[in-house]
Amino acid sequence: MYAERSDQATVVDLLDRILKKGLVIRADLIISVAGIPLIGLNLTAALAGISTMLEYGMWEEWDAAHRASAAEKLRIKRTYSCIDPSEVILLTGMASCSPAGVPDGVWRSGSLICTDKRLRIIRRVPEETLIDLDWSEIRNWHLTTMQGNNTERDAVSLDLKGSVVCLATGKLQPLCSLLTSRCGSHITIAG
Repeated sequence: MYAERSDQATVVDLLDRILKKGLVIRADLIISVAGIPLIGLNLTAALAGISTMLEYGMWEEWDAAHRASAAEKLRIKRTYSCIDPSEVILLTGMASCSPAGVPDGVWRSGSLICTDKRLRIIRRVPEETLIDLDWSEIRNWHLTTMQGNNTERDAVSLDLKGSVVCLATGKLQPLCSLLTSRCGSHITIAG
C-alpha cells in the first residue's frame, strides 16, 4: 500500500475512509524522574465503523448482546401492543407483584392488564413482562396483608401450579371481583 496525495480530499473523505478501513493508534509512554522510570503506559486505540470492527472480529460480544436486547424489547413491544383494547377488562397504571422465584419482600411494579383470557403485569422501563398468566393457571386465591419496611399492604395471593404470586394494586376490589368471576370464591387470610 502506497501513500496517495490528493488536493481534492476533504475532512468528510478522511472520516469516510477511517470508518471504512479503520485506524489503529499505538503509543508507549514512560514517565521518568531523574532518569528513573516511574510510570509506564501502553495505549492501543482502534477507531472504525461498527461494520468494520465486526469484520475484523472486534466487539462481537457487544454486538450479540445488543442484538439480543433489541430482540427482547421488540418481543415485549409486540406482546404489549397485541392486546386488543376491546378485550381489556381491567387496566391499572400501577400494580406491584412479587413473582415466583423472587426473594420475599422484593416487589416489582408495572401495569396490570386483565383480558378475557389472561392476567398480565407489564413493565415499560426496562421493558419486560413480569407476570403473564392464563386464568386457568390460577388454582386458588386469597386476600392477604403483606408486611415490609414498616408498611403493610393489602394484596392478593395467587396459588399457581407449584408457586405463589402476590399482587397489589390501587384497584384491589375490581381485581377481586374479576378473580371471583374467573376463578371462583376466595379464602380471606389475615396477615
